[in-house]
Amino acid sequence: MSVRALTLAAIRWITAIAAAAAIGAYSMASITHATTSDDARRLIAAHGQTIEAFVFGEGPETLIMAAGNGRPASQLTDLAKAIASAGIRAVVYNYRGIGVSDGPLDGLKLVDYGNDVWAIADALGAQKVHLAGKTYGNRVMRAASQTKPDRVATIVLVGAGGEVLPSPETIAL
Repeated sequence: MSVRALTLAAIRWITAIAAAAAIGAYSMASITHATTSDDARRLIAAHGQTIEAFVFGEGPETLIMAAGNGRPASQLTDLAKAIASAGIRAVVYNYRGIGVSDGPLDGLKLVDYGNDVWAIADALGAQKVHLAGKTYGNRVMRAASQTKPDRVATIVLVGAGGEVLPSPETIAL
């Protein structure tokens, strides 16, 4: 791919994210009352657990988004729909213990949550993906990107903070 084509692709991607962020600004600030469609729902079996994911749109690129810790996938549904309208497949999912997502919680580490992200990508047949995480979700996506950096196209961190040092667990990654 030429430099010009790569530049145009990058501009398209950044524009889609900026437009979706503007449309979904309210939903990023607080939990929305948006519901997820049964048509969008996928139950993914991986690592002896079930991951409940919601897939919006189709396109050559896939964006997987992680909500803040303890927040349902519906927190990002409006944003996912807006991004999907730009021609990007957008995926939100419930962490273990939320919705019908299940799996062991004892001794769970960020890398385990990161492996859940890759299980979703694998189930969708996506080799290289864009990752986005809000607050705690940004740590999950950073962990995912550290375990399989060759599969990450871009990473978007929302509410990443920085004034507080990460936990020893995160530093150990």
